Amino acid sequence: MTLHNDDLEKDYHVEQVGVYAQDPDAGEILYFISQTDKEGGDEVPGAAKSPGFTLDWNFSLNVGNGSKVEVAVNKVGVLTEEQADDRYVTKEKAEETLGNYYTKEET
Repeated sequence: MTLHNDDLEKDYHVEQVGVYAQDPDAGEILYFISQTDKEGGDEVPGAAKSPGFTLDWNFSLNVGNGSKVEVAVNKVGVLTEEQADDRYVTKEKAEETLGNYYTKEET
């Protein structure tokens, strides 16, 4: 999950993240909540202070006993393959650039 600071005017600290689900009988419910282990949470700077700032969380969930599970992902937090290629160096490109510098034996 990725939090962006777009249009955020003031800095703040985030300590908890909640994920909601749509229950067919009860409507929207709080599905799970996660809390940081850092004292005071994670700082999220305003957009003017740190344009393009993001904060990433990784969650692992196991869902069971569901006859049908649908996941709706907000496209704001999705990294496409093209974006990843532009942002990160592939292993092949790193090896080509470094010329196997780290794997050469010293004599």
